Amino acid sequence: MKNRQTHTGTLYKATNWQPLGFTKGHKRHRRDFHQDTGKPKHLWVRP
Repeated sequence: MKNRQTHTGTLYKATNWQPLGFTKGHKRHRRDFHQDTGKPKHLWVRP
């Protein structure tokens, strides 16, 4: 999924998906360590 500057979620909205919010923008680097990517992703769920 693209970042929020370039992706508005129009297709998800049109197909009745519900937005949950944004992630913190971290990725897993090792089992117990996460790196900040600075690119939060928008989470969507389908009812």
